[in-house]
Amino acid sequence: MKKILFGIIAAATVFCVQAQDNVQVGCVIKLDLTPKGQTNLVEKSVALLSSCGYMDKNLPQKLEDVKKQSHLDFVFASPRTINVPTMQITVKVKEMVISLPLIIGGIWLCTDEGDIYFSKYNYTEVQAVNDLLKEAQRL
Repeated sequence: MKKILFGIIAAATVFCVQAQDNVQVGCVIKLDLTPKGQTNLVEKSVALLSSCGYMDKNLPQKLEDVKKQSHLDFVFASPRTINVPTMQITVKVKEMVISLPLIIGGIWLCTDEGDIYFSKYNYTEVQAVNDLLKEAQRL
């Protein structure tokens, strides 16, 4: 039931916040994040990306289509360099879109070299981001 309610809330509202390090954080669920919470969400989401075990430059879904569903959208003021050790790659990310729910979602990156899809992230990192999202909904 919680998943259904989360999906309805996620589809019904749109909200954007500005994180302390000039990262625009957009999402399709209403979040009430403090400045510290915004920074934590950015950092935990980057850690989620860093834990990915799968990468594909042939996107399984167009980024525009992902943005029509439940998602988090991070637009960095200047490209952010992120290392993904298991894939042995370092990327300069302009925008990061994480589809929700996290357990079945993926991460789409916009880079200077093109768009890249990542998935199969560490469950501990999934829980950390989910905890932040749940807390932000309670405020």
